[in-house]
Amino acid sequence: MLGIGAAATSAAWVDDVFFGATATASSFDLQGAPLGAAANCAAVAEGAWEDIAGGTETTSTDYVDITTTALGAIAPDETYTVPFCLRNAGTIGGDIVVTEVTVSGDLVDEGYLADADADATLASPTIGASNATVQGTLTIETPDTWDDGAFGLDATIVIQVTGTSD
Repeated sequence: MLGIGAAATSAAWVDDVFFGATATASSFDLQGAPLGAAANCAAVAEGAWEDIAGGTETTSTDYVDITTTALGAIAPDETYTVPFCLRNAGTIGGDIVVTEVTVSGDLVDEGYLADADADATLASPTIGASNATVQGTLTIETPDTWDDGAFGLDATIVIQVTGTSD
């Protein structure tokens, strides 16, 4: 009896490689400041920037104050311009738009000023990331129909700028 036998081994190499990545959410963080004495928005002092943001935003009580000396003595039939600055401290750019300009206070209640007398424009409809800035301008045109009843009355003008990230 003859027997033939064979032994076969099958060996395969097994190897793995794993990949990983860290993901970080981008941010879009609009901040505001008065232009003040700065030559341009990029020159505004770091401490001047304010971030009125989050769920506590209210247009009537929380806003970046851009009051100027000229606004402290407005008169009939005049045009006043007030520059202001926007900065995006976030990591992604986006679109910005003035969504509302409201005027309230005694000058409105007594019929001397209305929302239509104030407007705001932005130098660009987009803002970059990493502290990019855009200048805006508030323009107030006082009607020529004012009388002595307007003396000493106040108004608050609030500009709402809305940004949407890319």
